[in-house]
Amino acid sequence: MAALKEFKTIPDLFEHITQVFGKTQSKPALMYKKDGKYVGISYSEFYEETELIALGLASLGVKRGVKVSLIS
Repeated sequence: MAALKEFKTIPDLFEHITQVFGKTQSKPALMYKKDGKYVGISYSEFYEETELIALGLASLGVKRGVKVSLIS
């Protein structure tokens, strides 16, 4: 059995999953339903979309330590 890697922060874990682990995976990171069919999101798309959300929040003035609520 492979040893688990320790992560000190959630961003470290996210980076590992999307940049390192994602390179070895052929399956999508996430799936969502569109027009009655499931569509996959790759690890690189997941990373890019997350970065765009972070940049959007930063452009609105959200800084480190500020609490944000997401409703979806």
